[in-house]
Amino acid sequence: MRQVFARADWVKPYVVFNIAGNKYRLIAEINFRTQTLFIRNILTHQEYAAGKWKRS
Repeated sequence: MRQVFARADWVKPYVVFNIAGNKYRLIAEINFRTQTLFIRNILTHQEYAAGKWKRS
């Protein structure tokens, strides 16, 4: 994963992508077996840092 997306972090069970020059976070759940991706949230850096996405 890191070889293709250097700006992605594993925050179990999600993969968090830093996008637009670290301005936004795309939070996704990836099922590698079925090759599907579910986008959970797209947040600003500030919204992500507040951690509210973890509670919803």
